[in-house]
Amino acid sequence: MGLASATFRAKRPAAILRLIFATRSSIINSMDMIYALIILAYQVNTDPVATQYQFVAGTTLGPTVYTDEEACVEDLLQQVPGAEENNFTVYQVTYDLVDQLNFEWDWVIAGCQNHLGQFTATIHPTYDYAPPKALNGVWVDEQHFKLLRQH
Repeated sequence: MGLASATFRAKRPAAILRLIFATRSSIINSMDMIYALIILAYQVNTDPVATQYQFVAGTTLGPTVYTDEEACVEDLLQQVPGAEENNFTVYQVTYDLVDQLNFEWDWVIAGCQNHLGQFTATIHPTYDYAPPKALNGVWVDEQHFKLLRQH
């Protein structure tokens, strides 16, 4: 049951919706192979483990669903205008998330997740000097997209 990519995919997500990935379970179970772009973020100036949240890239109409991995990865890796010319990396989808949430959230990992719950491609932020102090003693479970406290 293949679907045309243009039916479900905007060129670039116009908004980031605060949705739990599980809310799409009925969509996911009814299709062959689909992907969603997930961003794990936490609220700044708080305990990252306590405030972590999985955001799903989408538009005001709902989550963006990709019918192939290549389209999801293309959006995942898209840079903000001028980034490459100035030798820095700023991913458009993560910038949109942080900007739309008034810089009150910061991201720790983003990736394309297939209908089986597997992340097939991921990106991580880079820091000029060091990760934020809030992330000391915290590690990212990249398989489940969760923040965990080190013991």
